[in-house]
Parts: sequence; C-alpha cells; structure tokens
Amino acid sequence: MSFQPPFLTQLADYATIVRMTSARILAMVLALSLCPALAQKPTEGMLTVMVLDQTGAPIPGARIAAIATVTGLRFEATTDGTGQAALHLIQGNYELKVEFPGFQRWSEKRVEVNTEWVKRNVTLMLDQCEPCMVVEVPNIPLESTPMTAEIPLIPMPQFVPRAKPLRPGAHWF
Repeated sequence: MSFQPPFLTQLADYATIVRMTSARILAMVLALSLCPALAQKPTEGMLTVMVLDQTGAPIPGARIAAIATVTGLRFEATTDGTGQAALHLIQGNYELKVEFPGFQRWSEKRVEVNTEWVKRNVTLMLDQCEPCMVVEVPNIPLESTPMTAEIPLIPMPQFVPRAKPLRPGAHWF
C-alpha cells in the first residue's frame, strides 16, 4: 500500500469538481445560446389586395385566395366595401387568385411575401359568356289609342274649416 499525503487526495477531488462544474456550465451556455433560435416564430408579411372592375369601381365581396407554393396551404379573405382585403402570411411564394360572380377569374403566380408590406391592385374583367343563349323577341306592334276624353275639374271649396286636434282612435266628420 502506498501512502498518499492528504493534500493530494484533496487536490484530486478538487480537480474532479472543477471538471464537472465546467462541463455543466458549458452545457448551460450551449442550451441558452440555442434557445433564441428555437423560440423564433416564422416571420410574417402582409399582403393587401385591392379589387376593381373595368371602370375602376371597387368590388366588395370578391373572394381572394393565397396558396403557398411549397406547402399548398390556402389562406382566404373577402374584400370589404372599399374593395380591399388584407392577408397576414408567412414569408414565401404564393399563387394569388381572385374571383367574383360575373367576372373572369384572375390569378398571379410567384407572388413573393416577405417582411415588407406587399400590395396588389387587381382589375377583374367582365365574364364573356361562352355558351351564350340569344333570345329573340318577335316585334309585336303595340296599339295606342289617343285619349279624347276630358277630365272634369273638381271644384274646390273656398273655405276650408280649421282642423281640430284629434286623439288616436277619434274620427272627425
């Protein structure tokens, strides 16, 4: 058996404690440095769409859809009374579609949404009805009779009696 002085044993224990503490501190520093990266939410952008007809009048109630190119997620909105709608979207590329009954559908691919405000003005064209049905109305002659009778004049009284105040349900004869 070999004899070890007490200070060497204490020194070995101290070195072990320092190594374990250093490892714990390093693990905590790494964990804390990764937290902000893991806690970040995807950045959002805003897409504003103004829908107008051919005359420049706003179209309220138009349906707007933004479909994410990568994920296929669909975000929808409806224009307000001023023809505007806003979509809060995650950064990325989208296909933008706009439709309203009586108008041709409109779409734009590769609309890039980033952290800045993206605005699109959309003009919808009237729908040209392809399978149109033409209805012809025969020309029916209308007969008109000239008015020859005279309307008699109704005499108005010279004196109109003063109206009496009435209560609800009362009659004045």
